Amino acid sequence: MGVLHFSFFRPFCLRKEITRKKYSDFVTCRSSSALMFSIYIYKFLGKLMVTIYPGIYLNIGHSAMVQISFAPSLDCPQLSPELFTSYLSWRLHNLVKASYLFVWLFATACFSLAAAIISKEMGNWFSETAKVCVFLSLAALFKSIPFWKTAKLVPELYPQLAKEVAELGPNYSPKDWDLLAQHANEFLFKEGLWHSKLYFYDGEECLHCFRCSVYLPTVRTASEKRNGQLALAAQIYEKSLGNYWNAWEAAENTQVEAPRQYLPKDRYRFSILYDWAYGAKHISYFPLLWMLCSLWSGRKNDSRTVDLSTFGGLVVVFYTICMFWERPSAKEFPLTPIQILKFLKLVAELKPGQSDMEWDGVARKMNAFLNETGGLRIINYFFDGKECRAKFQLIMAKVIPNSGIEKSSFPELIKFASEFKTI
Repeated sequence: MGVLHFSFFRPFCLRKEITRKKYSDFVTCRSSSALMFSIYIYKFLGKLMVTIYPGIYLNIGHSAMVQISFAPSLDCPQLSPELFTSYLSWRLHNLVKASYLFVWLFATACFSLAAAIISKEMGNWFSETAKVCVFLSLAALFKSIPFWKTAKLVPELYPQLAKEVAELGPNYSPKDWDLLAQHANEFLFKEGLWHSKLYFYDGEECLHCFRCSVYLPTVRTASEKRNGQLALAAQIYEKSLGNYWNAWEAAENTQVEAPRQYLPKDRYRFSILYDWAYGAKHISYFPLLWMLCSLWSGRKNDSRTVDLSTFGGLVVVFYTICMFWERPSAKEFPLTPIQILKFLKLVAELKPGQSDMEWDGVARKMNAFLNETGGLRIINYFFDGKECRAKFQLIMAKVIPNSGIEKSSFPELIKFASEFKTI
């Protein structure tokens, strides 16, 4: 049986249409003005419910038609992108469904109560001592949140992942990691190691877990001390990267000339202007912030009106900084080994040399590849060729560090990156 799930606007419903006719019922009703007005209230509630209870899909359209669709239950093998609108909603779902949620809620109440009592006893809620107490309480609270799970919670998963990779062989495709993620999710749930079949969000996260928990520890261990099955899985993973490299070489000989890609520098003269434009989405939060400021100040004749203007000014300054740092922080999001391998392939194909103009061509093609494959929090990753070249040099320093290849963050890419060390 499907789990109840509510969403009143299509942007907040499931990312993919997972509803089926055999699960669907349609209920039609004539809406009144009160119903249409309530849509705006239900907007937030629908977004919250889609996070916690994936299963039922409700859509209220402009024609006042209420559609109720029952999606397949979570017992069916599915990955989180098929069920949730975003990575954050999946995290929240895991938090709500966790067996230790009530323990965390109890800890939350204890920390809050302790901070309130200490602050009240000090006689001044805003004294320096009270601020320290509140800060320490919040730090302890967030430290206890069962929200940021790590792969280290389930070491029993490592042999299972190695076994799955060994069975696939070196000729698997990137989509096979989605299959491995589904199998791993079912294994963890069946063995009672996780509370749902949604441990891995997608195949990319499963691959990241394999690299960090199986591949890297294996290649950094002496050959005579390596586990046989883990070593075999590491070798197959390395061979698969060679297959990617050869497949891209074959595709280059048959590909059709793609339309010209444009860089952000073609529209924005300076990168700081592009940073501002990219972070301008935070402006949409201004009405909510000012509403909160109004609630904070209370009545207009309240003595705290001056504090409101100060607080509002700080909010504006804070979000201005956020707008400037939205894209720079997104650029720090690490590239995956497959994306780095494509980066190396483009540099080998275009041979940009030392000219920033030639690097513009690499940046255009790399932006197109990253936009197509997704997985990043930013569109048009590179502003221009100069930024692209700086990123390439930074990646090379991680793949082949000066301290020795044993310190490499990507040992599986060393054989592909050796010829680019001088760029």
